[in-house]
Amino acid sequence: MIKDTIICLDHIDKDIIPLLMFYPERDKSLLNGLILNPLKMNHRNLVESLLVVSQKGETMADRFTNSFSVSFNDYKLNSVIIIGSDTPHLQPSLITQCIEILDNDPGKKSVLGPSQNDGFYLLGHNSPFIERIGDIFNIDSSYKELGNAMTLLSEKTDKTYIMPEVTDLDNLDDLQTVRSIINLYSILFSTTSISIDSKKYFPKYTHEIIHSLDPVIWRD
Repeated sequence: MIKDTIICLDHIDKDIIPLLMFYPERDKSLLNGLILNPLKMNHRNLVESLLVVSQKGETMADRFTNSFSVSFNDYKLNSVIIIGSDTPHLQPSLITQCIEILDNDPGKKSVLGPSQNDGFYLLGHNSPFIERIGDIFNIDSSYKELGNAMTLLSEKTDKTYIMPEVTDLDNLDDLQTVRSIINLYSILFSTTSISIDSKKYFPKYTHEIIHSLDPVIWRD
């Protein structure tokens, strides 16, 4: 999934600075051995363009905040979008749309992509002053992360754009859903009579590993 997520970035039709943030720092050699070095065989320019950054912080909230802080303060980016590695089927056209929203519409803006179970798969904004954005994981409320994020962004930005829902991978049920989505993409991408914007991107690594699993896990 990490491989596919990295490759997805190569199909975004915008100038971007791709940051690959990982944790813990001691596992950098594992990241290189399992992900980056194998990808170099067919995607050398892409891999070499990645800024590989170790996440800092003891908690998810700290690491999330730090990711934005590093992007805005250390790399001086005008806007930042964070996605995880558990949505390998996410299409680059959606990320491109988010970039256009943040860069083209005047004012302080944010984008938020809801996932199932009151979570989110994507969050981005062009407002570096959100100093503790990771606190959305700490707030004790009934809204969970998605609602907490919507509340914070509505307070700190002029407008929040809600993107289409995308399933991220948390459990076997999610994997079954993603399997169906990727199978559909496989059909669409192999049918020349059907034209879709993101035909050039297909999560091939995730497709391969899903179809290598024992078929018994798909049975009810």
